[in-house]
Amino acid sequence: MRKAAFPFLLLAAGCATAPAPYAPVRNVAYQAIGSRNFWVLTIGDDRIVMHYGGRPDRIWPRTLPRTEGDRRIWQSGDETDGIRIEARPGPCSSENEDLYADFVTVHLGVELDGCGGRLIRRAQR
Repeated sequence: MRKAAFPFLLLAAGCATAPAPYAPVRNVAYQAIGSRNFWVLTIGDDRIVMHYGGRPDRIWPRTLPRTEGDRRIWQSGDETDGIRIEARPGPCSSENEDLYADFVTVHLGVELDGCGGRLIRRAQR
């Protein structure tokens, strides 16, 4: 019996040391990604998280988007320390050729362009 339990103990130990996946929010409402200075934007139930260029994540309270023409716009924080996200209908092709539903521009003191929303097609790898 002891010999049969040993592999299971090793398996359990291996699972206990695995790092948790990066998950900045629960219940993702919208995501976008950009390759210039690599950035990832995640909008969840209660917050907006921006991971940008190796810097620590920045977090703002979640706001509901407003619609202007064909764009959805999220605005959180003030003009000096806030974030503005604009999503426009695509399709948008990322640098690795994945195809997303939206073109995305993030205004964060600098203007960052990328793709976001629903993944339409994953590139052949």
